[in-house]
Amino acid sequence: MSPERPLLVVEQVAKRFGGFRALDGVTFHLQPGEVLGLVGPNGSGKTTCINVICGLYPPDEGSVTFDGRPIGGWKPHRLVKHSINRTFQSPRPFLSLTVRENLGFSLKIAGAAK
Repeated sequence: MSPERPLLVVEQVAKRFGGFRALDGVTFHLQPGEVLGLVGPNGSGKTTCINVICGLYPPDEGSVTFDGRPIGGWKPHRLVKHSINRTFQSPRPFLSLTVRENLGFSLKIAGAAK
């Protein structure tokens, strides 16, 4: 039995901002159903990598492939039609709600996303 084709392939991706190389040859494959985390210290390129995958930044080198289709450089409005999107952290509670209500709201939203 052959292994499944990776769902997401990030291959030798580089991203530069002026003379600063935020990503330099990042490579990983994500299989269908697999959960993958990006771990590293502040400034190591985790957010830049996500931003490249989600179309906020085009890769300067390398490739990003989703479900066998090259997507590197696609804009976010095009990627969202293929279920690729990101959210931005907004750790502000709703001040008009209690702590319990804020947590309940978060759980309700998380449940709706499934």
